[in-house]
Amino acid sequence: MFDSQKGAGKGKTLDTRKLIEDIEKQDKPAFALANAAEIIEHLRPQLRAGDILAIMSNGSFDGIHEKLLAALKEQQAVSS
Repeated sequence: MFDSQKGAGKGKTLDTRKLIEDIEKQDKPAFALANAAEIIEHLRPQLRAGDILAIMSNGSFDGIHEKLLAALKEQQAVSS
């Protein structure tokens, strides 16, 4: 949750550490990244042409959609 203080006032919030632990117990990779820039840097080297990526957010999340598209276009131009 991006604004945990706001969420706490509305009730129970997502326990990211518990979620990661539960996923890792199933021998699946799981991690938490602090912001849009970290997410993009993590995803960029892994994504390939034709991949489908869903980013779900209740807001612009620091412009992640536009920033990720720009980073992928830059990566494509460099590799061409």
